[in-house]
Amino acid sequence: MRVVVYVLIALILASLACALVFAFRDRSGSKRAVKALAVRVALSITLFLFLTAVDYDPRLSGATNYGPNHPEHLATVAERAKAYRQANGLDANMPIPVDAVTVSASGLDPHISVANARLQAARVAQERELPLEQVLALIEEQTSTASVTYLSDSTVNVLQLNLALDDR
Repeated sequence: MRVVVYVLIALILASLACALVFAFRDRSGSKRAVKALAVRVALSITLFLFLTAVDYDPRLSGATNYGPNHPEHLATVAERAKAYRQANGLDANMPIPVDAVTVSASGLDPHISVANARLQAARVAQERELPLEQVLALIEEQTSTASVTYLSDSTVNVLQLNLALDDR
């Protein structure tokens, strides 16, 4: 999909450049500039239609406005907790960090709690065929404390951790 978008954008810019050149060079009333602008408009509409036709839903990157006691929110958290415990081989009664079963306002925050990262370490080590101790050491290396307040919890940037794991 990216290639199609890049090609359409390049064609739009090329047609715009042609229209600009034709507008300055053609003093005899030629319609080449108008035709180039018409092509640009057609390509822009095609790009717009293409982007709206793909299965992208920006609402998926956001949270709900449900309160902490809303029945749907509680059901979703319970489902996520069950799936999290199952994926990480945890006991059904094992307490899990709240950030493992909720999302940030955008749903795109790259940080997770240190406890969340540690609970996933065994699965990550197995998937990446690395010793558990090495994964835990990388989690410690990638742990940072936010400087917002002295009460801020330490977090792990998942992107940075994955890049560090890729380097191993």
